[in-house]
Amino acid sequence: MLLLTTAFLNFEVFVVVFGSIKKLFNFRSFSGGISLSNIQIFTLINVIGGAMVVGGYAIFLYLFPGQMESLWGGIEGGWRVVFTTSMLIAAVGYTTFFYLIVSKLGVPSLAEGIPSFLAGPNTMIFLCALFLAGASVWMPSTIAFIRSHDTFWWVVAVGSLWVTAISLILMIVNLYGAEVTGSLAYKYLALAGLIYICFHCLVLDAIVWVAKFSY
Repeated sequence: MLLLTTAFLNFEVFVVVFGSIKKLFNFRSFSGGISLSNIQIFTLINVIGGAMVVGGYAIFLYLFPGQMESLWGGIEGGWRVVFTTSMLIAAVGYTTFFYLIVSKLGVPSLAEGIPSFLAGPNTMIFLCALFLAGASVWMPSTIAFIRSHDTFWWVVAVGSLWVTAISLILMIVNLYGAEVTGSLAYKYLALAGLIYICFHCLVLDAIVWVAKFSY
């Protein structure tokens, strides 16, 4: 039952996030005269996706309180302090990036000196959706693995960490090469926020946590 529930929730995460982004791109203008700009779509994706990540974690910890310790894997002692501190800094980093894009820089639309597939007007929005979807999948998949010891869920959990990390790397590349409307200082501050959360997700989560996990 747990596996079916987790599979359904994982599927719903991707359907909601990518279904929403597809609809928003296809229906920017509505019959009532309301239209959505890139910045509004970016905001919606982050608000909806962020709520799914935080809300999903809260729900699964409420449903499976006994798994809280197991989710640390093999992270013990001082490593937990490092992870917890880094999580907080990473959250501040992404929030800073989000705030600066919305209020100062605008969603990157043109980019130079980077691969063409990362230079489209909607690339940053798509990558944010992918990042948040990956982050949403990690906890339910990990809990499913802990309870079932089914290798499939371990592959999904680790894969979600790498999807999250790679999405952030591509977001950094996109923002670095982008022309923005605001000050370069704001751009570099937004980049700093992205770089830190990328460090956390790539090095601490996708590499250290996976390597130390106790099966």
